[in-house]
Amino acid sequence: MYVTFQVANNVALDLKRGKPQQADSRKIVATLQELGLRPEPLHPDSGDVELAKHFFVTVPSIELANEVCTRLRESTAVEAAYAKPQDAPPS
Repeated sequence: MYVTFQVANNVALDLKRGKPQQADSRKIVATLQELGLRPEPLHPDSGDVELAKHFFVTVPSIELANEVCTRLRESTAVEAAYAKPQDAPPS
């Protein structure tokens, strides 16, 4: 199961680098690390600015997926977060 989320442009670039410098980016990474998760770019090889805003995490249960969505949505840098159905790809 996946949680897919979309972030602001500046945060997307920061997250994609792997070592976030901005406070919003660090907060997202810290939140996910607390849950044992790491954000992955949904379209890692794309140069498209809009596609670069999309990330995902793999979660083992709907309960954790719901918690991840709730916690990510607390960030003003997260524009959307939702759980994908069990058998659906993250895209």
